[in-house]
Amino acid sequence: MKKTFLYLVFCCTAFKGFAQCPSGTSPGNNLITNGDFSNGNTGFYSTYTYCNTNDCLFPLGDNGYSIGSDPSFFHSSFGGKDHTTGTGNLMVVNGSDSSLIVWRETITVQPNTVYVFSAWICAVYPVNPAHVNFYVNGVKVGAIAAPSSLNLWLPFSVTWNSGSNTSATLSIKDNASNWTGTDYGLDDISFQPCACSAGNTGIVSALRDTICSGTPVVLSVAGTSSSLQWQSSSSLSGFTNISGMNTASCIEIPSQTTFYRVFSGNGNCADTSAPYKIIVKPSPVAAFSFASTGLALTFDSDSSSKDVTTHNWDFGDSTASTLPNPDHTFSRPDTFHVCLSVFNGSNCSFTICRDIKTDFVSGINSVTKESDWKVFPNPAGESFRTSSPHQLGTIKIYNSLGQLIYKNEISLEQNISTDNFPSGNYYITLQTDVTVKVKRLIIIH
Repeated sequence: MKKTFLYLVFCCTAFKGFAQCPSGTSPGNNLITNGDFSNGNTGFYSTYTYCNTNDCLFPLGDNGYSIGSDPSFFHSSFGGKDHTTGTGNLMVVNGSDSSLIVWRETITVQPNTVYVFSAWICAVYPVNPAHVNFYVNGVKVGAIAAPSSLNLWLPFSVTWNSGSNTSATLSIKDNASNWTGTDYGLDDISFQPCACSAGNTGIVSALRDTICSGTPVVLSVAGTSSSLQWQSSSSLSGFTNISGMNTASCIEIPSQTTFYRVFSGNGNCADTSAPYKIIVKPSPVAAFSFASTGLALTFDSDSSSKDVTTHNWDFGDSTASTLPNPDHTFSRPDTFHVCLSVFNGSNCSFTICRDIKTDFVSGINSVTKESDWKVFPNPAGESFRTSSPHQLGTIKIYNSLGQLIYKNEISLEQNISTDNFPSGNYYITLQTDVTVKVKRLIIIH
């Protein structure tokens, strides 16, 4: 443009109203190389003519630009300061040629990510304010008019979703074609990814990170959002959801060493916590047989698992033994509750009990393997029944916090009242001579 009079313009007042990142995300680092022009005429492309000498924009008419801190140096009719500090650089444009590119830069982007494209504009001459268009990959994404009043910086911003794109070519072009006016300043051009806010995943913990097989473990998570899902895996890959476990605590009875984590959602973000490892040590298996001659019995535990290191016998008559295969003589004919507890090198234990009638004991007897254990109905109301072919072991019931709330020796078929159990999820275990069976029990009142 060509003007012979002088306007002093100070572009300094900021207006707010930027486009916002989606919920749960916030703007990341600015990816523009030289968006505040502090490094001069570098980091971008323009088909306008660049000049950097005194009053050099005057003869260029409508297709010139300069980079500097004082627009009046490049054109005697211009004035203003940069947007940020008032002493830094801005891009001074003597424009109006809509066929030319004022500013352009190509950025590498991540697919399926939201970005905020923003810039600030002011007038360096108050006649015929500039109209500027913004483009991403050749598609117009927005426009802004420079202020008609002086001493103003106005913000432009828009969000853009990259979709399948891996690069974004950002462009700014004039829209109005006026020989007089259309003179403006650009500053603080920004292109920022909307990144997930920190602290969505929480921290998983447990009271014990090493347990024996057949033992419940209670895990908890702190510092996460209310939308979560517990997941588990026997390795550090292939995690799967744990059904029904979507609160801050999780109760499980893992059969092997298992990794646990929490999948957490927060608005448009989702992430997983660091895996937490629960080491499961194998429990031993207790089994015994006995032979009798009158009140004298010989017990044999050789059918127990081979990892047993310690034996504790309770003969039910206030006497005990730590021998693997003890002899014991009872004082009278009666029924005695005989228990064998075994421990292995991991200090895991297993107990099996049997009622033995000494007045009927003769020959060889053994505690045999459990099979076909049933729990019904499930869900249960006021009570439920357990059914097993033999008197084999101990029933234990744990609540959702992993607390033992019921323990009893099993009989062939047994009815258990749930009057004192609140509605909810429970775990019921049957400890036999060879294994621990686990079932999930639902109680609804």
